[in-house]
Amino acid sequence: MGAAVKLIDLRRIWDQAPHNAFPDLIRFAGRWLCVLREGASHVSGDGALRVIASADGARWETAAHIRSPDSDLREARFSVAPNGRLIAGVRLHDGGIRTTLCRIDPETAGLTELLALHDGLLWVSYYSSHEGKTAIYLATVRTED
Repeated sequence: MGAAVKLIDLRRIWDQAPHNAFPDLIRFAGRWLCVLREGASHVSGDGALRVIASADGARWETAAHIRSPDSDLREARFSVAPNGRLIAGVRLHDGGIRTTLCRIDPETAGLTELLALHDGLLWVSYYSSHEGKTAIYLATVRTED
């Protein structure tokens, strides 16, 4: 027989929007961060990401509120990149549905797309400096046979 599991605590940490869903939790830079989708309803087109933070897991406050003018943001999943930056996989509903890898900055409420999957293609935008000039590039790579 396996070890017994005992619930120690259960508390509501956020309920400020009419619809709160799709949470993810990570320990990052010495505090807990929880990202969730807020909207008028489950399928409302106005979905925004809220990042709430807590040092102790008891008191939570907003660290970032991230909106997109043309997308319903949902289902963010945190990770930490090898360079130590906070990133998240995010689903964007913008007339279609696509998944993107974003850098999230809770301090500035910034959401920067790094990679996107759409129509079987991997879309990667990046910056490069060559011969004293910087430029932004967009590469598309087929991910299906």
